[in-house]
Amino acid sequence: MKKNLFILSVVAALAACENPQVNYSVRGTVPDSLNGKQVQLYACQVKDSLMSTTTVADGRFEFSGILPNPVVARVAIEGESRLSCVLDKEPVVVNYDGRQAQVTGSHRTEAMVAYDAFGAECNKNIKRTKIPNAFPMLLSGQIREYTEEEKRELKEVQENNRKVSALYDSQLTALMKQNLDNVVGAYLFGYFYKGNGVEEDITVQDSILSVAGKEFLATPIVQRCLKAQNQRVGHTYSDIELPDKDGKLHKLSDYVGEGRYVLLDVWASWCVGCRMETPNVIEAYKKYHDRGFDVVMVSIDVDEGNSKWLKAMEKDSITDMGLQLIDRDSKIRKVYGIASIPCSMLIGPDGKIIANNLRNNDLEENLSKHLGE
Repeated sequence: MKKNLFILSVVAALAACENPQVNYSVRGTVPDSLNGKQVQLYACQVKDSLMSTTTVADGRFEFSGILPNPVVARVAIEGESRLSCVLDKEPVVVNYDGRQAQVTGSHRTEAMVAYDAFGAECNKNIKRTKIPNAFPMLLSGQIREYTEEEKRELKEVQENNRKVSALYDSQLTALMKQNLDNVVGAYLFGYFYKGNGVEEDITVQDSILSVAGKEFLATPIVQRCLKAQNQRVGHTYSDIELPDKDGKLHKLSDYVGEGRYVLLDVWASWCVGCRMETPNVIEAYKKYHDRGFDVVMVSIDVDEGNSKWLKAMEKDSITDMGLQLIDRDSKIRKVYGIASIPCSMLIGPDGKIIANNLRNNDLEENLSKHLGE
């Protein structure tokens, strides 16, 4: 399977070059009351990005351009009504009466219209509790016990929402499987899978990728997931070179493969979850460093002068712990397909990743297996 996925990633990289250019257009009709108002066109790939802005005139707006491949997009009228479509060779037509919209276009656009409809139905059926500050309930800084009536209400809300969410996920899964040859399927794939995942998710991801078409595989979302295979247990680590606080460059390969276990920890000063895990890394370092354990921490902070990174290291007492590197261009995220942080990988003496996504006591438990209690 690994060999097959490597071949798929190469095919996907070439697919963008093989596809002809896409001349797209989006034409909309809206109430005259919106004349002079702005309409934005967003590309929806790894994250939404503004492509273009226009102004309503005579109850109409229009976008057009050229793209190398079809792209999932959203039209935002007055920054609120976000209507999904796909920019491809078939024109997208939007008719908006101020309350409801009709969007037509290619089969890809029709699939995204269905996606919007599923989302609207899900939101309509989700229940909200009437209990103030219910998750958790805080009164004057104190957590109080729920009343029996509140407990019943919360149980009903949670059970309802679980069913609604399960139905929504099943609808999106079916829609994804119907569009494994195009960007809509890839967009939905990105909704479910961020890359590495747990073992059962990896199996499902691989089965989908093995039958997906070129257009699907060439999307940035899927390419990131393919790169995220570099995080998987059993894979050899991917090397990267980054500077420390003094600007001196260090390669990961200078520390891995020297008979030591190395934790590669990707974090940032603004990442609360990352910094909550730092005490666990500190304790593991103190206990196992002399037995053959090292830490390479990579921050993706981008502030000028690295002030936030340096302050965070000082505050968290990790300045002199292992190797501290800065990655202002997020190179490591591209190499490893990292979708979110904290992200951590424990690399064995042979350069193979032996554990990932380490939380709470995971690091301690893994090190104790290999280096003793």
